[in-house]
Amino acid sequence: MYNFIRNHHHLYLHTPFYRRFVYLSWLYVTFSILTTLVSVNFNIKAQVMDWQSNLPVLKDFLYGIGTALSPPLIMLVLLIVLVDLTFKHNLVAKFSLVVIVIVSLLNSVAAIFQPIQTQPIPAVVFLSLHLVMIILPLVIAWMAADVFITRTTSVMP
Repeated sequence: MYNFIRNHHHLYLHTPFYRRFVYLSWLYVTFSILTTLVSVNFNIKAQVMDWQSNLPVLKDFLYGIGTALSPPLIMLVLLIVLVDLTFKHNLVAKFSLVVIVIVSLLNSVAAIFQPIQTQPIPAVVFLSLHLVMIILPLVIAWMAADVFITRTTSVMP
């Protein structure tokens, strides 16, 4: 995001697919923050298998394992930094794309293993938000892998 703010025209130097990848990453971070607000408001704690932390939901998001509907803050900050590092066509950008694939898959797997329990919000709303939090990271991982393959196989001047 820093590169985008610093050089607003910089994003237009990339392919439309890469722009969609960046915009989808920002959408995921924004959506994660919104689902965090829902989780904090309704006190929906994260639970992985049978393990659950003893922290309140907001503290769990800030420095714990996240909420039932969103990854922890450190994962979102890491994703923002990694996407920002992909703006250039160098080795760091390629490494960042690989790490984005790994982080996105971890977020998706963590969301899959989040048990669907009796929640204080309507089941349709919870399941919809939960499904988006599973699918968006998978799409981001696929797009990051595609950008990585495109940059690896193409010859840059």
